[in-house]
Amino acid sequence: MADTTQTRTSAWSPLVEPHSSVIGTRPRSRARWLAILSLAILTISLPVIIIGTGTMNFGPTLWIGITVAAISYVLSRSPLPQIGAYLLVLGLLGLDFWLASTLTDPRGIILALAFAPLPIVLSTLVLDAGGTVVTAFIAINGLVVLDQLVDSIAFNQVLVPLVAVIFLSIVAGATAFLRERDLNIIESQTVDIERYSKSIEEDMATIRVAAEVGQAISATRKLDELLTQTVNLLVERFEDFYHAQVFLLDETEEFAVLRESTGEVGRKLLANNHRLAVGSQSVIGSVTTGGTAVVVNDTDVNPVHRRNELLPTTRAEMALPLISGGTLLGALDIQSQTPNAFHETDIPLFQTMADQLASAIENARLFERAQRDLQEIESLNRQLTGEGWQRYREANPDAPLGYQAVSGDVRPMTSLEPSEEDGNTLHLPLRVRGETVGTLDVRSRSGEPPDEELQSILQAVAERVALALDSTRLSDNAMRQIEREQVLGRLSADLQATTDLDVILRIAAREASRALGTSRGFVHLSMDYADHSAQSDE
Repeated sequence: MADTTQTRTSAWSPLVEPHSSVIGTRPRSRARWLAILSLAILTISLPVIIIGTGTMNFGPTLWIGITVAAISYVLSRSPLPQIGAYLLVLGLLGLDFWLASTLTDPRGIILALAFAPLPIVLSTLVLDAGGTVVTAFIAINGLVVLDQLVDSIAFNQVLVPLVAVIFLSIVAGATAFLRERDLNIIESQTVDIERYSKSIEEDMATIRVAAEVGQAISATRKLDELLTQTVNLLVERFEDFYHAQVFLLDETEEFAVLRESTGEVGRKLLANNHRLAVGSQSVIGSVTTGGTAVVVNDTDVNPVHRRNELLPTTRAEMALPLISGGTLLGALDIQSQTPNAFHETDIPLFQTMADQLASAIENARLFERAQRDLQEIESLNRQLTGEGWQRYREANPDAPLGYQAVSGDVRPMTSLEPSEEDGNTLHLPLRVRGETVGTLDVRSRSGEPPDEELQSILQAVAERVALALDSTRLSDNAMRQIEREQVLGRLSADLQATTDLDVILRIAAREASRALGTSRGFVHLSMDYADHSAQSDE
């Protein structure tokens, strides 16, 4: 059933569809009804003519009606369907009055006048409320004129059609006005719904883009990359924005310094070290002073905007404060070449984006500071490790510099000879906390370089050797520290056990000899004091 209805509608559409220049739901609907009624009149009239030809004398009435219907149909498919509607309605009404005035048979007159309400009914389909009222007015006055001017028409013949026309005119007029009112309300609501739907779609698109920008912001840790990606995404994703930039406060918080800007203009501004004073007469100056968003929708008349010679086409500007943890970091500036490009409803969404950017900036700064601290710690560790190994070598001057294994024979090395650079020797640095403390050189018996798997194994061996060497060094240092602590402990105990000056000097000489590993120790007082000295021979 649905397919049959759709096929029938598709078949009728080429015959009744209005001209493309007719705009609006109601004008097109009235034009469509005009085409349908005109075709209906033509469809009904043609069989009557064919059947009645030769037996009935219709006179010019039927032919005039067919002509009026044909012209109305042609006008319904043209850019002027309203003229065709008036032609059809008033033409049928005038034709009915003319037919009634030419008849002499009372029954024929009554029958003709019985069709007088028909044009009023048709006017409700093809004319607006005003056209229906005009048609009703003409119908009522036409009946009165017929009664006054045509002698063959009596008042009792006009009375019933006149009452019917008046009643139908009142009903049709009221219905037409109520329908117009309801249609206006529906159209107004439809427009509001479409506008609201469009606004929702725009807001959703803006939210999606803002979410994309926020995701990109949260995924970047390096500050420079973060700022560059943010301003570029704002210009790329929002069609109304042609320039975006980020200002950050300097250490003194006296100036907002441009840190990132889009396009060739941005590169020039950065090269010029562009900055604006906090509190200056500018959008950035206002934002960095008050900590609230500033919107300028017409830069030609708003004194807050400070025109930049490199951005002369800016007609609207919005700046948002970058606040993280209650601290003002700077401002996000967005510019458009279209006046009134920004709305108050845009501020919360973009402020959320600015807050995300501010948090990301703070995190990026903390990350960079942590990276710098880590690099300083690593550098200090390397320095301390290098100094520790240097002191270890100085404390053990007779220790071998290394060992060499050849065919299972391990020999100490008293000097470091450069390794043969034949491409087959694998040099593996021995690193401890980033500091290279030695080298493990490996050369295969076959003379071929080791494969990747063997290289990985040797690399792991080198790492463990380096850790073992440094652990041994630290252990030796710890043992020496323990020995020193023991010497100091014994010395303190012995010194506290006596008050005899000679005994104290003997103890000092003995412990000094033991600490230095010598066979003799000597200690004495200065000549300015008593003549006391002690000597230890072990």
